[in-house]
Amino acid sequence: MVSGVQPVARAKGTAIYEPNALIAAAQTVLGPEHPVLAAGVFGLQDSYRSIVLRSLINGDGAPGIAVREGRERAAKKQGLTLAMLIAVTADTIHVLDFPATGEPTQQFMEFDRATSKVKVIWFGMSRRVHIQNADGTRKLRLTGSLAAFSVTSAGARAVLDLIAA
Repeated sequence: MVSGVQPVARAKGTAIYEPNALIAAAQTVLGPEHPVLAAGVFGLQDSYRSIVLRSLINGDGAPGIAVREGRERAAKKQGLTLAMLIAVTADTIHVLDFPATGEPTQQFMEFDRATSKVKVIWFGMSRRVHIQNADGTRKLRLTGSLAAFSVTSAGARAVLDLIAA
């Protein structure tokens, strides 16, 4: 746990993916000086080339294992985690870790909302989000689910409503 970050206080029975719980979780890392407008859980965009290659290398024809391995490898290579909490403030898009506890402990990177390029691409019931800072030195490709049955859809939708505008 990062020094000074306290666990999120949730009412009993409150799901960690509930939008207000995600906002509260992000707020614990960012502090009161950065009011969070929306927060949602996203993952890195999959590389289908990597999935196919990993399935062939493993020789097991099990794409599910290749997907997981590919995601873990990509996250590690970029210094990220499998799931990330994207928190939007008035001026910034913050990328935080999102461990299984639902209690983020650190910020990985941030993008200025005024100068960064954001592209949202429809992909079935998901949205691919490409974020790039103004000078092109930092890029992030994410996927978030908007499927009605997904526990992460409400937070993802709130984030997309703000950053795609």
